[in-house]
Amino acid sequence: YLGVGGLVYAIDYALFALTVLVAPGMLLAANALGRIGGGAAGYFLHGRITFAGDHQHRRAAPRYALLFLTNLAASSLLLELAVGWLALPPLLARIGVDVVVIAASFAVSRFWVFARP
Repeated sequence: YLGVGGLVYAIDYALFALTVLVAPGMLLAANALGRIGGGAAGYFLHGRITFAGDHQHRRAAPRYALLFLTNLAASSLLLELAVGWLALPPLLARIGVDVVVIAASFAVSRFWVFARP
């Protein structure tokens, strides 16, 4: 999980950081862009490597999509709070938000999205 997760996170965070640096006022768009890039890589890599097994894409794909949308909403809200209310710099705030979101995502992925029937 850590190896694949690290690669997925690198893709996600790089897209986010690049977008924030190019367009600082587009915080939520940057978050969405990073999450979409990381999410696509994550579904493929976690499904093939981390949670490889008997799961069926017919069942896993909609669950992953729901988890993805939940993560996007939660991370956007937490990011907005961290930057807006706590006045943290966006690149630092995103790291703190990601710690929370990634921990929750692992549990949901393991026991629900890619769970064996």
